Amino acid sequence: MAETLTFPITSSFKFTSSRPSNFHLDKRSLLQCRAEASSMVKEGAKEASENMVYPDLCVFDLDACLWDQEMFEMSEIPTKKVMGDLNGRGQGVTGVMSGHDKISLHAGALLALQDHHDGKHGGMKIAVASSADTPFAVQVGRKALTMLEVVPGVTVWELLLRDWDGKDVNQIGRTPPLSSDKSATHFPRLREVWRGGERGGGDG
Repeated sequence: MAETLTFPITSSFKFTSSRPSNFHLDKRSLLQCRAEASSMVKEGAKEASENMVYPDLCVFDLDACLWDQEMFEMSEIPTKKVMGDLNGRGQGVTGVMSGHDKISLHAGALLALQDHHDGKHGGMKIAVASSADTPFAVQVGRKALTMLEVVPGVTVWELLLRDWDGKDVNQIGRTPPLSSDKSATHFPRLREVWRGGERGGGDG
């Protein structure tokens, strides 16, 4: 069941096309207004973040969720890295090549992972659950996770293991005991791990 979150509004602006005949705003005043408005927006975002209620566990799917490719369509296990800017955090691995196809994190997924890396989600843990079609697709997905970086020097895989004291609890694939139905196998197993069970790993 989804929870509705209300964000506090710290300020509001009303724009109008009319202005007094003696209205004048020089460049310095305009820059000052922009700076003050930017400061208000940042403070409002900070306040909203501080008041946010996060779940105990956030589970990412892989294909068309965490990244922009379907693993069953990939031709090779990734080996080549593509370097680029990680949201202004420095240069890192922003893509990996599977043959001629590049696998990259979605912008929103990267930002969420960076916030988690920075400890902005309280005690929330993260994991992945994917019903990747074939064992080869599982290998491609797992390899990509170990290569793509969240911030320079920290891979998605390392961030996933950090929450679980180095243990691989991620549920990837559909080989038994997993299946094509994540709600019947992947999520219950993750729930059990979160509650203190010993299962984890999935295919590979």
